[in-house]
Amino acid sequence: MVSNTAWRRFLADDRAVSAVIGFILVVGLLMLTLAVYQVQVVPQQNAQTEFEHFEDSQNELTELRNAISTAGQTDVSQFPSLHLGTTYQTRLLTINPPPPSGTLQTSEPYNITVKNGTAETNITTRFIEYEPGYNELQVGPTRYEQSVLYVDERDRDSGVSIIENQHIVDSETVRITALQNELQRTGTHRTTVEIYPQGRIDPAELPAGDELTVTIPTQLDEDDYWNETLDESGEVYRGVDRETHADGVHALNLSVDVDNLRINTVGLQTEPTEDPVTTVNRST
Repeated sequence: MVSNTAWRRFLADDRAVSAVIGFILVVGLLMLTLAVYQVQVVPQQNAQTEFEHFEDSQNELTELRNAISTAGQTDVSQFPSLHLGTTYQTRLLTINPPPPSGTLQTSEPYNITVKNGTAETNITTRFIEYEPGYNELQVGPTRYEQSVLYVDERDRDSGVSIIENQHIVDSETVRITALQNELQRTGTHRTTVEIYPQGRIDPAELPAGDELTVTIPTQLDEDDYWNETLDESGEVYRGVDRETHADGVHALNLSVDVDNLRINTVGLQTEPTEDPVTTVNRST
């Protein structure tokens, strides 16, 4: 039977208390460190990953833009690719948000119109938009239209940032590559965009004349881009009509001789299928 003295000594024994307290403090410090790491370091590292992907995507979209032009002007199919999203580094004790995916898609079709007063020809074209779904970075969509590639931050009151300038107007010559067929891709994977040319539109399919009016759909207005870019193009540039189409799509107006007009059509994933040339005779 345990004596009262031995029992009192057992109750008074605190030799393990300091070890338990020390263990609790270490665990608490570790949890605090992990919490700070999760809140501060993980978002910074993920933001860096997103920024590196954003830079890569701009280069790949530039290659896509150049491929569209090359396919149209050389009549050779092109197959550029784009990494739609990215993945974060693997973590052991901390947590990542879902990997950010991206979406590459075409707009609704709009008409490029060529007219001489008595007849007009319509050629369908589309815009391309790429929008990443980053968790940390806030960036606007990157858009391609009529050879111009730009980041559109107007919804964030930051204007547009031009990546590649237009090359449709060169002195008195106008070269247009109409983009057709619907495309939509979403994910984190790499996707290939197939670009198939139809070839140059026969000038006989266009209205005749030495002062044709060419109207091109654009999401950029004169203040955003066209006034400064085409200011020295002489009589070719005739301004922008705002909101000619729905959803903030304007009309870029050019004036050109039929002999100085080149129009090519390319299709995404298949050859162009959207009735590339439609002629309307207004009078005889």
